[in-house]
Amino acid sequence: MKTLPSLIGRQKLLASYLYLIGSKVGRTLKFKHMLLLAKEFRGNYNYDFIPYKYGAYSFTMDNDLSVLERKHILENVEILKKYYLSISDEDKQRLVDFFENYKSILKNKDKTIKLTYEKYPYFAINSTIIDRYPLAKRKVTT
Repeated sequence: MKTLPSLIGRQKLLASYLYLIGSKVGRTLKFKHMLLLAKEFRGNYNYDFIPYKYGAYSFTMDNDLSVLERKHILENVEILKKYYLSISDEDKQRLVDFFENYKSILKNKDKTIKLTYEKYPYFAINSTIIDRYPLAKRKVTT
């Protein structure tokens, strides 16, 4: 049996999230989801986010996604599943709770962006798409 490529804790959590969400989710949604996970389901492996062109962005998460891509993990569901099975029960529960709380919007880019902009307006201050979300824009400018 082949051993799994070596990953650090936050990369395992990211791989586990990707296993549960599926690989068809775009980069913007991945960043918004991980912001919600970091803010609302605190754990050991959260990313630090900054306000950027499309809202919350993490250079570390971007790098971790590149690592997963370079190690050919992103496209391999079986490897992603093995990382999911390897994380702690507490982290599995965090992910389950996250998916349960946000199941109605997780695959809808506009609804997810709107939610993150409204809940965490600080991360929308540099957004180039804020005009698409009037309520969020009011929160950012007040």
